Amino acid sequence: MWMVVPGSAHSTDIMGHQPKQFNDACEHHGNAASHLCHAHKTNVDDVLGNIIGPNHTPFVRRCSLKHALRCYGHSRRQRMRAKANVMQEVNVVVDHVRDLSIKAMLFTQHHALTLLEGSEPIPLHFGSQDYIYGVMQLLLGGHITNQNPNLPQDTESIFHAYVQSFETADLPTVQPLPGYSQTYAHMAKTLATAVKNGLAESFEPRCRTFLAFKFRSLIPANEKPTKKSLKKLVSFAYDTLCGTDSEPATPTYAHASWQDAVASVISNVTLGPTPVNLENLTAKFNLYLPVVYGFLAEMEAYNNAATGVVSEETIVDYADNKSCWELLTRLDQFNDLGRRQQNRLVRAFFKMVNHPTMPVRFGPKAWRLSSQWNDNIGNKNP
Repeated sequence: MWMVVPGSAHSTDIMGHQPKQFNDACEHHGNAASHLCHAHKTNVDDVLGNIIGPNHTPFVRRCSLKHALRCYGHSRRQRMRAKANVMQEVNVVVDHVRDLSIKAMLFTQHHALTLLEGSEPIPLHFGSQDYIYGVMQLLLGGHITNQNPNLPQDTESIFHAYVQSFETADLPTVQPLPGYSQTYAHMAKTLATAVKNGLAESFEPRCRTFLAFKFRSLIPANEKPTKKSLKKLVSFAYDTLCGTDSEPATPTYAHASWQDAVASVISNVTLGPTPVNLENLTAKFNLYLPVVYGFLAEMEAYNNAATGVVSEETIVDYADNKSCWELLTRLDQFNDLGRRQQNRLVRAFFKMVNHPTMPVRFGPKAWRLSSQWNDNIGNKNP
């Protein structure tokens, strides 16, 4: 049943719900995105549909700029020269934006570590597009023009201290390239998304690793759970701490120490604001980042106490077989191989990453080992 509410241009039902609202100037649609609207603007899909028909399948053919670019000129020499000039300018811009993006991300990580090491709260807009664009302005030798009070107010002071830690020849600044502010803004948006995605995608694996570390340290050595049992304990603790609506399945406790360890972890460990889901990890990025940092700091302190070697003073430039195996097991294709093929690939990967002249080209051919690598698989590392 519908009725008209006085003072309103829209009708409502008896429950007070409004139907789908339409534009007063357009009777059959809501906005200009509809093809029925007189103000609709055609896009690329509309143009392609008008030329080749509505039922078409797009295909992409990748080719280099050298083959795709065609310049005009009276002679072949002029055309080749114009093409070379365009390609050179494109390479300059690409190298410039890549250099600026890498250095912006390096400083963003430095800024985050500076705040976390000082036990200072992470500002709400840390890592946002406006923040990274301001970092780019500093790298280009300018000042942050955005006066948003929600942005970190100590960015410039930390940046100047960051620059002073470098030698004159290795300054982390970038020579400005005028006329590309729009490119900087677009890249800042992409990097801001990458910063938040980096936390959202790695949060659960890092938390599970920390929970497994806690269980191994709390459960006595003679009652250590198997890998499968430990995984169940970690899943139960993680699902409980996440605060989701679903009730996690209670694992089977083979020993009383397992149950005590689970109770201790659930009561003493926090994962941040609940529920822990993708929406909160993205919206409350600044609240979950200290959680991950605290987990990593605790595991690093435990490792330093157990080995007697400070991690920051030790640079590991050699990969052993165990680390190579752990890296490859993260690939689904590797787990589909047979045991003999896996061992062969691990040995080949071990030789490649530790070789002084490691090949830089990887692809389908990298899986078919050359005769040179096959002959050296069983040898010692050169």
